[in-house]
Amino acid sequence: MRPHVKTLALHELQKHIADNLPMVRGLLVSRNGQIMYECYYEDGSPEKRTNIWSCTKSFTSVLVGMLVKQNNFPKLHERIADLLPSLTTQAHESFKKITVGQCMNMSIGYKTDIGDHDVLRAIMKPVDYEPGSEFFYNDIGSHIISRLISETTGSTTSSFANSVLFAPLGINDPHWNMADDGYNIGGHGLQLSPREMLTFGQFVLQSGEWQGVKFVDEEFFAQTIKKQTDGGFPGENPYGYLWWVSDRSGYHSYYALGYGGQLICVCPELHLVTVLTCTDELGADIAPAQDLYFDYIMPACQ
Repeated sequence: MRPHVKTLALHELQKHIADNLPMVRGLLVSRNGQIMYECYYEDGSPEKRTNIWSCTKSFTSVLVGMLVKQNNFPKLHERIADLLPSLTTQAHESFKKITVGQCMNMSIGYKTDIGDHDVLRAIMKPVDYEPGSEFFYNDIGSHIISRLISETTGSTTSSFANSVLFAPLGINDPHWNMADDGYNIGGHGLQLSPREMLTFGQFVLQSGEWQGVKFVDEEFFAQTIKKQTDGGFPGENPYGYLWWVSDRSGYHSYYALGYGGQLICVCPELHLVTVLTCTDELGADIAPAQDLYFDYIMPACQ
């Protein structure tokens, strides 16, 4: 047994994966910056990059926090219509109420999504509910935030991320999908390896600090990992600013969650970072992946 991980709980974890989760490809557990458990299945490997799907949203959130630290990003209460006039000139009048914060906490007012990430087509329609009044999970808000990052920095979101986030973490130029509108997709499409996901998890466990340098605005980051809306499908937990949050299992965790069960989970009280990679077999029904973290990994580390 490695320190700080219970032998019996690990055995139960391994058996649960073998019996019930054939789609798992990689599982890493780190405490206090040290890998306590690492296992790969089928074609999974430490360095193999795959699409992390909507875990990408949490990277977008961290990039906003980096710009906030540079005093180079709008306030959460500011309206998108005032910040991206080229996007909103053709938007429906009701869209013009939507704020930066609502884009980041999934309360922008649209009960639809954008398969081709044509934001303009989506926002030409009236909102389905009052912005800020309820949660509905989609990619519209996070993609608007990616556009805002690009307009603010004068570069693509991926180029900005490479220079200020990935390079300092030792992550070499990961692929990040572009949408049809020419902007990196704010909500998914980033490709990373399990070890790279773990590095990012350690970075956010340290509240955006790396090798003694603070990269992310601390106050802003603290708000991103707190409940901002009640949340709902698919995570069925409260939602912060492009992070899922939960007090399940008796400890506060915040986590990035992607289609098929991709996970980067952080529990500050336990100094714990967990990474899970899977095939796409689970689809949007990611409860089994979350249960693995909350019901097996966390008890093994308490």
